[in-house]
Amino acid sequence: MKRYVLFLIVFLSTLTTKAGFGLSDWECNTPGGNRIGDYGSGIILSFMTSYQEEYEGKSIIRWYFYKGHIIGETTENGKTVSGFFVMNDEATADFKEFKSRKSWDNYLIKKALKPKIWTRWYAGNWVFFGEEFFVFSFILFFISIPLSVLFLSWCYKAIWKERLNIRKPYTLIVSIISGLVILTILFERFPQSI
Repeated sequence: MKRYVLFLIVFLSTLTTKAGFGLSDWECNTPGGNRIGDYGSGIILSFMTSYQEEYEGKSIIRWYFYKGHIIGETTENGKTVSGFFVMNDEATADFKEFKSRKSWDNYLIKKALKPKIWTRWYAGNWVFFGEEFFVFSFILFFISIPLSVLFLSWCYKAIWKERLNIRKPYTLIVSIISGLVILTILFERFPQSI
């Protein structure tokens, strides 16, 4: 039992050291087709104008997507908020910067850019099932293959033995895992606030 606990501790500690392997860099496409990513020096928003030129903003602390806009906070030193921005139209790259929170909030209220139900703030990569997931699954095949076999055996038991009766344990487990995977995929495909 001690060996399993030790293995688990070593395994979990290696998952947090992605930067040492060069796997911490990431880049995602925004809903409007621009790019946002962290290449080791802070999160940068790169957007394409109609001339397909690339521009880069300051380091971004956090942001959200709403009604075709990207709204967020920027930093100079990597820790404290030093400015705010609104990318009004991702297609034309109309970019506005603000130095004070008050003027930024007034602009958001004037343009109705404050989500009414849920503001989905992002501070990093919002895609879970991206390339990194499959790279880690391939590298850690000695874990991903047994987990896949285990899940398939649960699916077999849920379908053939329990006849998909939601009151039975395997059907419940398969339903919860499948639901979480579907929700995760939907949330990463539609990252907008509502």
